[in-house]
Amino acid sequence: DYADMKIAYCATSPAGAKTLCSTAASRFSPSGSSGSVTSSTSQAMEWFCAKESSELASKDSICKRASLLKQMRDATTTPDAKKDLLKQLKEHPAPAYGTTQAIYADFCKIKTNGELPLCTSLRRTAESKKMASWYCASSEEAKQGLWCRRSELVQETGGETERERGRDGERAGVCESCPRSPPASQSVW
Repeated sequence: DYADMKIAYCATSPAGAKTLCSTAASRFSPSGSSGSVTSSTSQAMEWFCAKESSELASKDSICKRASLLKQMRDATTTPDAKKDLLKQLKEHPAPAYGTTQAIYADFCKIKTNGELPLCTSLRRTAESKKMASWYCASSEEAKQGLWCRRSELVQETGGETERERGRDGERAGVCESCPRSPPASQSVW
């Protein structure tokens, strides 16, 4: 269903769909190569933390967490040091999904960052959303297909997965029915 949708969409030569249409249409994948995306997300966090001004109240915690994660990924970090880092990570929970997405979006606006895996992934996601909207509006048969029904469910939940909605809603105190995360003392990340 996804491959058919993508082939049909790309055949129309849509504006701004270069990233999406330049890749194979054989399967749907919600994310790229995790190693290369992880590297560029680290770059984005380093960029954010190096900025002199930020009105974000949680910047210190976000930057401390990014620093701890960088140390965790370092091959020279000993297992005992990693245990200590894990304890410290519990004190600096992951920022809200929307916060990290905003940091990544600002980072990707910088022209020299545009081709990093993180930035191409963000563009591909935006292009995929446009493609799904186009495809699902193209016919009643398409609208009843699995892909369009999935897209409709995602849209009904505010465009977020359960994990994202639970994390943001709980932190912001706006989601009374969101599943609750374990207390920070029980969570590694």
